[in-house]
Amino acid sequence: MSAITSAFIFTSLLTAPPGAVAKDSAITVWEPCEISKTIPCVISVEAIGSDGKVTLARTDKSLSRDYVDYFATQPLIGKKYEWITPGIKHENGTENTIMKLYYFPLGTDYCWAEGQCATNVDQINFDFGGGWWNTPNTYTDFPDLVDDRVCGTAKNPSYCGTGWGLNPDYSYRVKAKLPKGFEFGFSIGYGKRGSIFVEKNQIGENIMTINVTPAQKSFKWRKYYDVAPTDYQQRADITNNIVMSSLTGVSSGNAAWLSKCDYGRGMSIWSNGDVIKYPSWNNDEKVIQLQVAAMESKADGTRNQGTFEVAVPIKIAQCLWGVDLSKSATAVISVSYPELGISEIVTTSSRVENEMYFLSANGFHYSAPTIKVKVTQSASAQPVTPSVASPSPTTSAEPVTIPVVQKVKKSTITCSKGKISKKVTATKPKCPAGYKKK
Repeated sequence: MSAITSAFIFTSLLTAPPGAVAKDSAITVWEPCEISKTIPCVISVEAIGSDGKVTLARTDKSLSRDYVDYFATQPLIGKKYEWITPGIKHENGTENTIMKLYYFPLGTDYCWAEGQCATNVDQINFDFGGGWWNTPNTYTDFPDLVDDRVCGTAKNPSYCGTGWGLNPDYSYRVKAKLPKGFEFGFSIGYGKRGSIFVEKNQIGENIMTINVTPAQKSFKWRKYYDVAPTDYQQRADITNNIVMSSLTGVSSGNAAWLSKCDYGRGMSIWSNGDVIKYPSWNNDEKVIQLQVAAMESKADGTRNQGTFEVAVPIKIAQCLWGVDLSKSATAVISVSYPELGISEIVTTSSRVENEMYFLSANGFHYSAPTIKVKVTQSASAQPVTPSVASPSPTTSAEPVTIPVVQKVKKSTITCSKGKISKKVTATKPKCPAGYKKK
């Protein structure tokens, strides 16, 4: 079973209506367990404050709607539910959120572009954001365009809806009963300080718990008439606080690279990148590597700083890197920019908690860097004391700053297209398609 290549895991670009490439199959969105009494289902949704206070979100049949939307060209059917977080307002100005969980079993068409589909995907998708039923989505304004209808297709152009994010001052905990037969391997998603656990309850059902804080994601709409590759050295159209994740099952082609290490059971990777590609194992360097991409600037023009975190069970880390995490170890996360000729080691922090190893690297800049993660045993491997468990894991280790390596001299040129001008800095700077050097 071959892995899915060149596919990004989770962006709103995959929510377009189905095309001719998709088979006529539908995916059912999970309902609350108390209402549906069927499996899979959602047990609970909670918001956790910085003081540890837990707020239980509520829902009922009056907070549901029956409509069809799409992901990866497949219709998502069934009732969708709003969950109310009492006293906690989100980007929409209300307490209303919408949370969707749904399962792509093996054999279902999973498409990320016209004519580019796979059927060897065994994956659960998790999508959580602010409610929009009574607070309609706003649409992106493009000041330089006469007509803002640049999403959709040439035949059917549409406005670009921004969606609502969650309150970033809280972390969120979602519990659900998993489909029978699904075995969780690893996950990739948008968020920070995240972890995903699967345990059996007293009657043998698999219960999943997702803990995560929203990540600030900056996104630029790809217009229907854009044919050139995306230029990430631009300003984003929108920036909001989102939580999304894809949970890969052990039967998926995307889990094959982790087969020697129990398919990475329990590992989760989190970022605020706009595009996150599936990870792979580089055996020569003994690193997990993956590419992320996002606009250089947020919608407000400020620098878009990257966040990247990994939560990995100790036994999986020991299998991948051959380290004993009960003793001191050194974690290195490198970020390389081929277009700039630069590779750098970013500031990292780590901790051990509840048989999990949490590793984070923040503050790197965006375009389309490749991230590599490696853990080695420290020269003087002393026993370490695990952190005390907390409702919402936070980074507690003292950051270690490592200098930039492979520094290459850069130069800057100015490029223009009509009234628009931009600066490009690189070792051998070139103007983007459609721009001319001044």
